[in-house]
Amino acid sequence: MERDGSGYRDNVQVTAFGYGPEFCNLFAPWEPYSTSVRIRYVTCYNGAVQVDHPAMITYMAR
Repeated sequence: MERDGSGYRDNVQVTAFGYGPEFCNLFAPWEPYSTSVRIRYVTCYNGAVQVDHPAMITYMAR
C-alpha cells in the first residue's frame, strides 16, 4: 500500500513469515505519529480462513 499525503510518500509491506501458503495484509491503514508510524491490525490468512501467523512488516518513507 502506498499513500501520498501531507507532502510525503510512505509505503508499508506486509508478508507472512515462515513456510506455508499463508499470506498477510493490513486490515487498517497505518498512521503517522510524531517521528514514527503506527501499524496496527495486521491480519494473516490460510486461504479464506484467518490464522495466527507471524508476519514481517516493513515501512519506508521519503
